[in-house]
Amino acid sequence: MGAFRRHSAMKNYDFKYLPLSPADRAWGLHVTAVGQSRVAAHEQYPPAPHPEGYGYEWPDARVLQEFQCIYIVRGEGVFESEATGRVKVEAGNLCFLLPDEWHRYRPDPETGWDEYWVSFDGDMPRRLLEQGILSPHQAVYDVGLNESILRCYKDLINVVKADRIGCRQIAATLTAQLIARARAAIRVDDDPAQKMVSDAVFYIEKNVDQPIDFKQLAEKVNVGYSSFRHEFKRHIGLSPKQYHLQLRISNAKSLLTNTTLTVNEIAGALNFSSPYYFMKLFKKRVEMSPTQWRTFSRGGGREA
Repeated sequence: MGAFRRHSAMKNYDFKYLPLSPADRAWGLHVTAVGQSRVAAHEQYPPAPHPEGYGYEWPDARVLQEFQCIYIVRGEGVFESEATGRVKVEAGNLCFLLPDEWHRYRPDPETGWDEYWVSFDGDMPRRLLEQGILSPHQAVYDVGLNESILRCYKDLINVVKADRIGCRQIAATLTAQLIARARAAIRVDDDPAQKMVSDAVFYIEKNVDQPIDFKQLAEKVNVGYSSFRHEFKRHIGLSPKQYHLQLRISNAKSLLTNTTLTVNEIAGALNFSSPYYFMKLFKKRVEMSPTQWRTFSRGGGREA
């Protein structure tokens, strides 16, 4: 499938294009590309060269032969197509690009934006288009900063990076799930506590591999730290710190299973204070050392 590429001119832009095989069509949905980018203010957009048929410049726009779903998680900008005209896009918006539909989009130069995206095609999404479930007249959806949608994108990227047997079928299933979650997403603005917890969970998911100051996060979601911690635990069942730690351990397990990174490299990638602390914590939580988990998760047996 080729390596997952990180553009040399922009360390925050990762992408991978997948060649299509005849077997992929049988699933009814196949993923052709997946990626993410963090576009700084006043940075060139699109930020890197694309294969033929994907790249474009703002004055020219483009027409794709497939679907693309783009999730904006920071910043704002504009989207324009023949059917919608020009529409403002902001964090929490998800854009569906449809086959044979003229379109263009870009971040506001003053803010830039962070985006996740997946390209796909197949009988299933084309049936959704025929039945009007996907429509050129409704290209931008306000799904909010939704942790389940973000997790779909992150899982897609991890699956494609791992490049293991069956990864294309898993990617197809995740993309179908992404479409369903996007259609079903409901904003929770009418419940301030739930909205606050939802925003906090999204922030933790987005920054899972970074240290988080939870008092600063409470300020970010406009609530006192005691109330923040109380409401978070009431809704999630864990304190913010424990939830963050649980996600980091989960990511560590995935990296141990799906990559060849060493234990020390994984500890560094997830910003644990030291490899020793990571190994001690991992064993306490998982009841196996990282090395034992790697062997076990790859079918080597628990005793190994």
